Amino acid sequence: MKQTFFLILTILLIASGCKNEKQISNTPTLEVYAASLFNSDQSKGEQAVWELEESYWRYAQENDTVSYRNLWDDRFIGWPGLSEPSADKKHITDWIAFLHENPDSLWRYELKNKMVRSFGDVVVVKYTVRTFFLSRITMDTIIDQGDYRIWHTWKQKGKTWQIITGMSAE
Repeated sequence: MKQTFFLILTILLIASGCKNEKQISNTPTLEVYAASLFNSDQSKGEQAVWELEESYWRYAQENDTVSYRNLWDDRFIGWPGLSEPSADKKHITDWIAFLHENPDSLWRYELKNKMVRSFGDVVVVKYTVRTFFLSRITMDTIIDQGDYRIWHTWKQKGKTWQIITGMSAE
């Protein structure tokens, strides 16, 4: 990483010696290169985790409890908004079966990303989700479950990420 930084710094210093104003104005600044070098891993982690959050909800919608369960660390602890006690991984998929009980309706969701922040191998995600049921016949909303606030903490495990803790509330 240091070698890459010094290589880019050298290129920038050479480029800053250009006499052509157009060349100078199109040359990225040192700050842009430094920011991209030091934030590239962070951005990748944040992007990867947000994509997993989207998968989390898609798996619930598709009733794919196996893939859903794989998102969670075995030592997960959390406090789902719909349950009184704190929860662990053992019952993490219990709520999904309810979504698919009525053959006349489709369960859907809308996510609104509020914040994703990386702390190296840990990423914290905060967002809201609106959940609702549609009629299979008319595709009209028949039950609007409202908005929930979600807070998950993900930990990198090799090449993937898993939820280690979380909380939700209305």
